Formats: sequence, C-alpha cells, structure tokens
Amino acid sequence: MITVIDSDNYAASGIETIVFPGGEPHVKLPIFPVQKHEDFILLYLKARTLLDTFNGALVLDALSRQGQRAKLFCPYFPGARQDRANDGTAPLTIEIMGQLLSHRPTYVFDLHSDLARVAMDWDPSILMPSDLPEGVQGQWDGVIAPDKGALNRAMDFLQKFCPGAYIFRCEKDRDPKTGRILSYQMPPLPKSGHYIVVDDICDGGATFNLLAECWGTDRLASGSTLDLFVSHGIFSRGIGNISPIYHNIITTDSWCQANTFGRLRVIPLLPQLLPLFGT
Repeated sequence: MITVIDSDNYAASGIETIVFPGGEPHVKLPIFPVQKHEDFILLYLKARTLLDTFNGALVLDALSRQGQRAKLFCPYFPGARQDRANDGTAPLTIEIMGQLLSHRPTYVFDLHSDLARVAMDWDPSILMPSDLPEGVQGQWDGVIAPDKGALNRAMDFLQKFCPGAYIFRCEKDRDPKTGRILSYQMPPLPKSGHYIVVDDICDGGATFNLLAECWGTDRLASGSTLDLFVSHGIFSRGIGNISPIYHNIITTDSWCQANTFGRLRVIPLLPQLLPLFGT
C-alpha cells in the first residue's frame, strides 16, 4: 500500500505547517501507522516556492525520525535551471537545493539538464513525458526543439507520441550574464502540417514568442498549425502572454495550478506515474 502525502494539502494527512515569529518554518506530523514491508509513504512535493521546498525537507526528516519507509516525488525540482556558476560569481543553486532535498529514493519529472543531475551530487530517478501512458493526444507531423538544450527532450517526445514525424531545432543566442536572448532563428518548415514545440519549462514565454514570430514568416505556416508542450508550465505572465499562434498549450500539474480551459490542457501526473514508483 502507498500512503500519499500531497504537499498541496498537508492537512489531509494530519500535517500542520507553521512559521514561527522569528521566520523559521516548522511542521507537526502525526505518528503514521507501522508499515508492512511492501508499504511506503510517498511525499508528493510541489516545490513552487522556497517555503514549499523547506517544508518538504522537514517532512522527510520527520518521517525518517519516525523510522518510516518514505519516497519522494518532486515533479518540478527547484533550482534546476541554475545549473552552472558561469564565471564563478553566481551561486550553484541546484547544488544547494539538492543538499536540502537529498533523499533516496527520489523521483523527479523532467529534470532540466544533465548538468543539474551532476551538480545535485546524487542520482534521482528521472521520469519523462514519454512515461505518461495517456494525456498527450495529438496528430503531429513535426516536433520542434526551441533550442539545442531541448533537442533530446523533443526526440524522446517524438519517439513516444508521433514516431516518424520530422524533427528540427531552432537556434538561440543568449547573453549568459543577463539571460537576454540576442538572436533567434527557426529552420524552414519541410511541409505544411501540424507541428508541436517541446521543451521542459515555460516561464514568461519569451523564447516561445520569438519562435512564433519566426513561424509567422515561414511560407508554409499559413497552411499549418502549431501547438506547445512544456513539462512545467509556470506561465508567470499568464497564458494570454503566450502567442496566439499556439493553438493548444499542453502542460502538467508539476507546477501549474490552473485547470484545463480554453487552449490550455493540464495533465495530472500522479495518477499516471504512481505505478512507476514500485514497492
């Protein structure tokens, strides 16, 4: 049996979260029943803020002190985008977050990069969109990687959901110090059809809007459609800030708290991935 603790509703598991007047987070846990050998507790931790992350670390520590057999599912791993120190003046945030949430076994949905995995200094099990048995429906003739870093992710998506489709990647030049995108290019479409852009994170949407601008200049775009899939939909400026060229926007509830509406489709992760956590 799996007992799920959902960080969006700790109260349902009898857990109380507290912040002391001095600013220190704290949690109070009930004593969970003694488990059989094959049973375990799964902490489903949506780490959208630093407080979410810290509370999750406290819950894991308390479970360990109870002697519980616990697993961690952290669908959006905090700090994964901060996976390099550049010229040595920037903090390696992913390493700090990795130390805070160091736990075995841990499952992460679509970790940002191989650099992030190395910097964490431990080896979580990485689940990908291709592990989803359902929810990503569509008939696409081509998959577009918005930059070099998204290519492997886009290929994984293609092999599972639209084998035989075209795949190509765009080129992005970004200033590593400011994060500002200096230039953006998309290869010409090979034919008219239905296309989907695949990446891990959509924050404000600048990269995807630049891609949409390039799309609009392609001679075959008028007879084609464009969708967007991102594993982690943050949408910090709202769905309305994402170019209307994208007919459908598909994401998961790893970070996104919105429900499916309009052109947005939100796929619940836990019901589909729970069998993969084993015993």
